[in-house]
Amino acid sequence: MNETIFEKNVNDVIDLILIYATNIYGEEIKKHIDNPTELFADPEFSRKFISRGFEGFKKAQDIILESTLFLEKEIKDFEKKGNLDYNDSFQKLHYQKLVFQELADAILWSVVSEETAITNLSVKNANSGFLVDRNIQSVKLFIKQYNKELYQFALISDLTSIVGVGDVIQVWVDKKGVMQWGLGEVKTGEVSKTITDLYEDDERGELTEEHLKERLKKYYLKYGQKWMKQFERFSRQMVRSAQYKELLKEGEGIDLYFNKPKKIHELSSPDQYYTSQINSILDEFYKKENFIELFKFDNLVFGFIRQADDGRGEMTKRLNFKHYLYHDFITGRWDNCCYLGEPMKQEEFEKEFTTYQKLSIHELREKVKVHFIRPIFLSGLKIQYLRDFIFRKLSIFIYFDSDEFIKNLEKRGMKVILTKKGGGDATDRDFFKIGDKFIRIEKPGDPHGWQITLGARPILKSIFGFKTIGSVLDQIEEGLNKMNDLKTTSDKRKTAD
Repeated sequence: MNETIFEKNVNDVIDLILIYATNIYGEEIKKHIDNPTELFADPEFSRKFISRGFEGFKKAQDIILESTLFLEKEIKDFEKKGNLDYNDSFQKLHYQKLVFQELADAILWSVVSEETAITNLSVKNANSGFLVDRNIQSVKLFIKQYNKELYQFALISDLTSIVGVGDVIQVWVDKKGVMQWGLGEVKTGEVSKTITDLYEDDERGELTEEHLKERLKKYYLKYGQKWMKQFERFSRQMVRSAQYKELLKEGEGIDLYFNKPKKIHELSSPDQYYTSQINSILDEFYKKENFIELFKFDNLVFGFIRQADDGRGEMTKRLNFKHYLYHDFITGRWDNCCYLGEPMKQEEFEKEFTTYQKLSIHELREKVKVHFIRPIFLSGLKIQYLRDFIFRKLSIFIYFDSDEFIKNLEKRGMKVILTKKGGGDATDRDFFKIGDKFIRIEKPGDPHGWQITLGARPILKSIFGFKTIGSVLDQIEEGLNKMNDLKTTSDKRKTAD
């Protein structure tokens, strides 16, 4: 997809998701700026505002869907050529596809506001592959019909990065002006209808094992392997949907990602964010002419680099950030800079260059590959800055100071253990690592010797979601205390027995 079309489509979707409803009702909301809850407590206004939001989501989804299908075709054409790992055009197509997926995630998080409900919808490789290889045409027909109604909206699950349950997320606003949602399976199309009819007959107990085998054989002979694949997918979806509902309702059940037993432990420590500070610093940065600026917040160092007229590439920007990071924050001095200071011997130059090249950094655009935290489009970053960094006019780099983070844990009385041994199903996706080591945390003096392996999500929320390290530490500490309390309660029960 050429850059002009990509930018137009993304800009249109951003507006449809973030400001479409407020463009109509903004003035009315401003009148109640001191107490907006009073305005939204009116069911009639709430229904009108939400339905306007739905209208924006419907239009946005249409653009996301058509853009994704177009990009999939381009990607498939490239794949036929081979040798793609280092092909810039091929990587650009994947990036564009991920941006539209992140926008679909923004719609999902807008209509399903509970983080626990969203993150537990994830399954391994939920939406890898291509839409055209699934029942996308049937789903398109369904949402076209469903989305005609003013007070309801259906989001295609496969457009998101995380939803592995159900064909669609169905959302509606009730008579009280409250938004509700549920999982939906599409039943349109001849093949889909045979499958759902078969499932419903079985649910009613109308099928013996012999009859079931006869029906399976009949449909397989008539429709072939396509029917069998769709049947297997439908069966998996129904099982996952039942497991998901039980997990949310009971607080324990089967983890859809690992397919193992899971308990949900809700934390009371609130999430706190520093997005407003980042917006303020960017406001000042945009008034200046310097091409780079760094600032430190907690144990994170941020670097803003604007697109230069010389068209310097991303690799050069990464090198610049590491260079400034090394002198401004790691060593705190510039007099020994191999570029600005006295001429260095070759070995000294190589030592400095190698040292700051080893620094591990992140770039905010990488967020489109991190699917289990709040989408960047809902981070609170000003729309102008969102547009600029998505379109590479602004680069935002982040350095996570792991040494300082460990010191902050220890200041709170926690013991930190670095180990190469993680938790059973530990992967880079699920647990945070320093180099090749996992972080285990325990509270000295705990009679149970309880340890937790630090998950990736709280740290990535800070790096890519602007969550304060203070609130991350609060929640880690609360998690440890809850586990210890549960263990103590369990021990008491055993003693009583």
